[in-house]
Amino acid sequence: MTRPAASRYTVALAALAAALCGTSCMFRRSTDPTRFYVLTATVPDPASAPGSLAIGLGPVAMPGYLAHPMVATRIDGTQVRYAAYDRWAEPLPTLFSRALGKDLSALLDAARIVPYPWYPTTPVDVVVRVEVNSFEADGHGRAQLDACWSVQEPRGKTVRQQACSSISEMADQDGTQAEVSALGRAVGELARQMAAAIRS
Repeated sequence: MTRPAASRYTVALAALAAALCGTSCMFRRSTDPTRFYVLTATVPDPASAPGSLAIGLGPVAMPGYLAHPMVATRIDGTQVRYAAYDRWAEPLPTLFSRALGKDLSALLDAARIVPYPWYPTTPVDVVVRVEVNSFEADGHGRAQLDACWSVQEPRGKTVRQQACSSISEMADQDGTQAEVSALGRAVGELARQMAAAIRS
């Protein structure tokens, strides 16, 4: 028995609608909501020519809970929460060291930054070592950086100065992007404290 033309037309429309819906739903499911973040230097580059000072930066040590690619939020003294879709674009120690090095270089007349590790024969004037204890925002948009650091002679390893810094920066609006920017400003402030110690 031949199906009426109107019925065949209705079936064809239904099949087309189902196919379009399936494609649309598949597209929505395949869209990745993950966002990736980097830390950027906050100190403007100097207008002067590159300086002669060479700074060996590192190692930069971080606690294990910051080794995750997900951005961490401090809930309270004993709890952190990892974001489902907000991630660091590179390992956090790498991003932290790069931003800190750029800020230090800008603050010290375009000093040359030598990232750890370097060869024993690499000429450096001072060595800056950093141990980060916390580096995350809380649920209220306050970015916190706690770190102990030292400025040392490169050969004899005599410590010129050592200190522990506790730096807070408030995000200027809600959201992970603003919190990451506040974390970047905290790194810039740490660089200022280190630069003052190196100058002295």
